[in-house]
Amino acid sequence: MNKRKEKLSIVEKCNILQALNDATKPKDICKQHNLNKCTISRIKNNKHRIINFAKKSMQLPIKIKRISNVNVPLIEDALYQWFINERLKNNIVNNEMLKIKAIQFHQNLNFDISFTASYGWIQKFKKRYLI
Repeated sequence: MNKRKEKLSIVEKCNILQALNDATKPKDICKQHNLNKCTISRIKNNKHRIINFAKKSMQLPIKIKRISNVNVPLIEDALYQWFINERLKNNIVNNEMLKIKAIQFHQNLNFDISFTASYGWIQKFKKRYLI
């Protein structure tokens, strides 16, 4: 059988997890989505990461296919919460404001690792959170 080689989006993975919760057999899901059984197992093992990422996203992560590992998750969580609060207040937030606030969070949390909120880090942060 010719198996699919493209990556599944987070929404598709959530749909597979829902089907698993609805007592659908993994074998049936494999046939329906043209996937390998190990792919279903991998999705099932990463269930908590997938669901947490989907809950954190403001929009449905239709295009996002991979959850990247973050070196400083506390800073990202704090920065994202700050961003949401600023948006709720109808304030405009630009890249420079994100950078300044990320550095402030880093200093307040007293991390031992060095951190620079570079342009690339800001772009990846915005991509991870669909900003």
